[in-house]
Amino acid sequence: MAFAIVASVSAGSATGDNVTTGAIDTTGATLLVATVAADDGTQPVSDSATNTWVALTRVASVAGLSPGLQLYYVTNPTTAAAHTFTVTTTGLFPGIAVAAYSGTIAAPYPATGTQYGRSQGTGNLTAALLAVTPVDGSTMLVAAAAWGVVVAAIAVSPAAFTLRQGFVGSATAYGVALADSIQTAPVAAAPVFSWTTTSPGAMTMAGFTGTPGTTSDDYSARADINSPKRAFLQTWYATKNPDISSLVQRFLRDVDSTTPAGATSDTANRDPVLLERASRGVTS
Repeated sequence: MAFAIVASVSAGSATGDNVTTGAIDTTGATLLVATVAADDGTQPVSDSATNTWVALTRVASVAGLSPGLQLYYVTNPTTAAAHTFTVTTTGLFPGIAVAAYSGTIAAPYPATGTQYGRSQGTGNLTAALLAVTPVDGSTMLVAAAAWGVVVAAIAVSPAAFTLRQGFVGSATAYGVALADSIQTAPVAAAPVFSWTTTSPGAMTMAGFTGTPGTTSDDYSARADINSPKRAFLQTWYATKNPDISSLVQRFLRDVDSTTPAGATSDTANRDPVLLERASRGVTS
């Protein structure tokens, strides 16, 4: 099932210390993603449903350039009809944006890149260093931005990205924004955040791979054949990120259904449906 937005929320600290968002209904969500803009230091994310959050690589703050920025996520979370999210800090001026998504998650993968940038003109932060082409058509890219002054308005482009939340900033909290690109076919993506007051900022982006829905070519309906191979391909593809030709060659040499090592024949375990899907980067 493809990803879909369930709810989102953002907030900034009123004191420069802790911040808790307003409540949203996350019922039905299978993925929570949060981004926090703050000075460097301890800034754990928690929520009213007591989920355990995984932190991705932090973009450290740079004096005179931007606050720090970090993405966090929870897969298969405990949800709530009145769900709040908290950043616990002391004097780090945190801003937080959170989005909840539904969909079947195959594998989250870590941040694909980070970038600092000075705004130009009205305040544009491009993502040239974040351009990425997903390997699977059921991927969602989540991009985040942070900045250091109060801005009047926030936008994101190109049209493949949707701005879910944008906290403009305040005297006691950095500005932060969260956007996503929910894809049904692999498309190169390079988001651009912009705002109407000149301010330096930072960006980061991460991806989450979903499983395809049930269609006429969906191999998940054929669980009687090569399930160990499907599991191996999915894990190997997500962690090694090979090109398609390498993936297919390893698939053809895989005679023991679990690893490609030591294989000598390309005739065993050659299932046409899985091979065709593997050639398109679909490994489930």
